[in-house]
Amino acid sequence: MSEIAINEPKLQLPLLLTDGFFLFPKCNYSLPLVGENEKLKPILIQAWKEHQGQLLIISSKEKIADLGTIQSLDNFYFVGTWGKIILDLTHEANAELVINSLQEIQLEGLERVQIINPQKVNNIWKSEYQVLLEPEQNRDEKVLTKLTEKFVAHLPNILKKTNLDFAEKFHYLAMSNLGNFIDFLAQINQEMPRHHKQVILTSVYLPQRLDYLLEVPPKENEQKAVEKDINNRVNAEAKKEEKIWQYRKIISKAQEELEKLEGSGAKSWEQKHLQRLEQEPFPQEVKNVVREQIGQLKTMPPHFGEAHIIRNYVDLLMTLPWLPTQVSPENQDIEKAKQILEQEHFGLKKSKKTILKLLSTIQHTGETLGEIICFVGPPGTGKTSLAKSIARAMERKFAHISLGGIRDVALISGFRRTYIGAMPGGIIQAFKKVKVKNPVILLDEIDKINNFSGYQGDPSSTLLAVLDPEQNKEFVDHYLEVPFDLSQTLFICTANNLSNIPRPLLDRMLIVSFSSYTPLEKLAIAQNYLIPKNLAKYKLEAFKINFLKKSIEFIINNYVRESGVRELNRLIREILWSFILGTKINKNKLETKEVKISPKIIESEDYLDKPIYEFTQKEENPSPGVVNGLAWTEVGGDILPIEVNYHSGKGELGKLTGSLGDVMKESVIVAFNYVRSYLEESKDKTNTEVEKEKIENYLATFNKSNFNLHAPEGAVKKDGPSAGIAITTAILSSLTKQTIPTDIGMTGEITLTGNVLAIGGLKEKAIAAHRSKLKTIFIPKKNERDIKDIPVEVRKELKIILVSKYWEVWENLFPPKIAPRIAKTIIATSA
Repeated sequence: MSEIAINEPKLQLPLLLTDGFFLFPKCNYSLPLVGENEKLKPILIQAWKEHQGQLLIISSKEKIADLGTIQSLDNFYFVGTWGKIILDLTHEANAELVINSLQEIQLEGLERVQIINPQKVNNIWKSEYQVLLEPEQNRDEKVLTKLTEKFVAHLPNILKKTNLDFAEKFHYLAMSNLGNFIDFLAQINQEMPRHHKQVILTSVYLPQRLDYLLEVPPKENEQKAVEKDINNRVNAEAKKEEKIWQYRKIISKAQEELEKLEGSGAKSWEQKHLQRLEQEPFPQEVKNVVREQIGQLKTMPPHFGEAHIIRNYVDLLMTLPWLPTQVSPENQDIEKAKQILEQEHFGLKKSKKTILKLLSTIQHTGETLGEIICFVGPPGTGKTSLAKSIARAMERKFAHISLGGIRDVALISGFRRTYIGAMPGGIIQAFKKVKVKNPVILLDEIDKINNFSGYQGDPSSTLLAVLDPEQNKEFVDHYLEVPFDLSQTLFICTANNLSNIPRPLLDRMLIVSFSSYTPLEKLAIAQNYLIPKNLAKYKLEAFKINFLKKSIEFIINNYVRESGVRELNRLIREILWSFILGTKINKNKLETKEVKISPKIIESEDYLDKPIYEFTQKEENPSPGVVNGLAWTEVGGDILPIEVNYHSGKGELGKLTGSLGDVMKESVIVAFNYVRSYLEESKDKTNTEVEKEKIENYLATFNKSNFNLHAPEGAVKKDGPSAGIAITTAILSSLTKQTIPTDIGMTGEITLTGNVLAIGGLKEKAIAAHRSKLKTIFIPKKNERDIKDIPVEVRKELKIILVSKYWEVWENLFPPKIAPRIAKTIIATSA
């Protein structure tokens, strides 16, 4: 081994003589300044004042009785640490006063040093020193690699001996210098004898330093002390459990004696349940489970943790409706059921008819038939409230289970009893609440189930076991673990979107569709249901509050955009709140006369303020190229103006603007191509030269122009094929400079051959046309069957023309001067 490398001797520094305190290089550590160490404060003060806080630290080989009376350094190691004091002081601060007030002081190790020529001057030891330099061997990569592997292999055992938390360990594990890490571990090891620490401090060679770190022996008898402590604790715990068991046996015997003294009148919890099992026709499997659980309960102390779980489980089993007599007597009067449905819900004729058919069949057969009803429609259209009305009409008990956002099957089928805090699923909890075998259970928002199949299972698959008539006769809840019969239950589901319901589940459902309410239906609902209900709720029947018809229509047209009536109901409540506020301000005046809620009052600041929405209004003056289409939306119908113009070009389509969807863009292309063929066909069939020349001019203009189309309200997305005949008419109107009356609207899909195909939403479109004061609408002949759905008051004021070919539309608008191709116009009657 080569000689230890040292540098030239340095100037004298104060020598801090400690009793077993070691400071390793690159380590920060606190030196306590209490007890004997308080005598070290003068040295620290001098080091701070005269040497910028630098000093030398060495430790004694053995215990020192008095650090203030050291006359010789024979009992001290001569290899120590060059360090400095870490103290945050300003220039004006009194260092002596501060250090004298400290209980401990922070020191930072700089380098290993050899003490040379120590001297005592004025009762303070000072010494020169030489820095012990790291040898080149410590920087050899091969040596470092081997040492690092050896160190890492022993690292878990080394760290177990430290008191570091994870964050501190992680910080020092990030040290790039292995020597610094070894020094740090030696620094913090409080159990390491001082001579071992000194050997590590003296060792500048890494292999030697690491070996000394790994070979630190445990404290004498440490293992025996640990074993003795463990044995003592185990024995104490065993004695404690034995005493608890004895006391519980005493309590149990005392309870038995107390029951004997009280007589048979006071039955125990177990006796009550066992007696019910004997007297009532519970299923045999339930009897077996209850008896088994009660028997198991008797073998354990009353206050044992498992006893509480067993009691809750048995109580649930005995509460559920297992008996044939636990059913609700059903209403057999269909007329009464019909009356309840009519009283509580306006409109919904198709839905009510389907429900009454089903109820009649259930009453006739005496069975639920396994039908699962699914109400599908926009929010606020009465799906949930209709389910409650069905329960009232059938005189069955009702339970509501919300499925929105569920992603854990345990919320439906229960948690297994092995889990802490386990409970039954929502289905069994519903039966625990209603306590009958034949309730109406509403599974609300079934399309909002989270169908992500993860470790929590697939809720939609679990619902198959609940809803499928072939499976739900023996539904097993994970908590219950006993088959439960769901076959007598009428399940009603609600959804907004069928596409979100898994196909296997959808196949088992009877779909009942709910459409958006029309403005006329909303008006009737507000007059007959919402306003009376809210007047009663807020105790305002005594006041003569009169909502004018035009006021309700004003609210519907200008303040709400919804498919249902929730927002309308909220606005009616808000108006009544404003009225109540007025009664507090001017009570007598409001009580003495009738209060009419007019549109002017509604749009005042004290009520609803200015209108929020407005429907599209027809233009006052007609213009070439502008035609009223008819559109369906989720919140009803509206008119859709189509605007077309052209400029010089090559007989092509130009810009299509107004947020048109792909299907509507295709309709524009079809209409554009049909117009060219329509003009060519008309030219060939005309009988006069004047008309033929006019059509040829139209064709010439068409072939040298580009046509642009725009649908106003460009921020609103528009799509669908039903604007086909309106687009065709707008192109022809722009080309021929003939205006279309603004009180005419039209809807229908067009084909390349001019056929007009059926469309959807005719009822909503017709109501929108009537609201916008249109007088005539063109609709496909194939939609004739849907005219009966249009309200009578709309049909009476609206002329409906049925067309199957496009030329019927144009020749109705502009009858040809020659013999027309249509023998007569087909006009729908209002009957």
